[in-house]
Amino acid sequence: FPLEQVLNGAFAIADRLYGVTIEPWDDAAVWHPSVRAFRMREIDGSVSAAFYADVAPRESKRDGAWMQGLVTSIAPGVAGSVGPDRHLEVLAGNMTPPLGDKPALLNRREVETVFHEFGHLMHHASSKVEVRTLAGTNVAWDFVELPSQIMENWCWEREALDLFARHYETNEPIPQALFDKMIAARTFRAGNVQMRQLGFS
Repeated sequence: FPLEQVLNGAFAIADRLYGVTIEPWDDAAVWHPSVRAFRMREIDGSVSAAFYADVAPRESKRDGAWMQGLVTSIAPGVAGSVGPDRHLEVLAGNMTPPLGDKPALLNRREVETVFHEFGHLMHHASSKVEVRTLAGTNVAWDFVELPSQIMENWCWEREALDLFARHYETNEPIPQALFDKMIAARTFRAGNVQMRQLGFS
């Protein structure tokens, strides 16, 4: 899964689900050449959020993947509201980097991780609340993972996959036989994973 196509696929799905357009923010200051910046526009053309995508691995970076809200705004027009009028986030990870003349090619799990963290990002970026401390992922822990899991489920839908899951050389979509195998294997050993989590509790 080429990284560029994965990001563009997530953005296209956000457009279809939430009516937002995500565009490059080319003149944004970044902390590393591999970091990219984007702006999120609402249907009326206003910029409601901006975010950085920092997904390349580096020695100076912690392991894993995460979304971090950097600036949280509150709903415009709230009496006495001060501060920025848009959200700012970072989507961070340590995805497979480009190799030689090949682009960054992610495995299925990495694609799911990008979509998961992008779900958290959309949760934060879509917040329109009057109390800053209740915005984005500042909700009951039972609910924090819901928007992210909704987004990662799109990685298993044929219509969504066809937006971005194409061979980096031929542009061919995933063959139906392979897609069927992916779906069949999706819950393999799910019971074992559940028992492991119960053991932790």
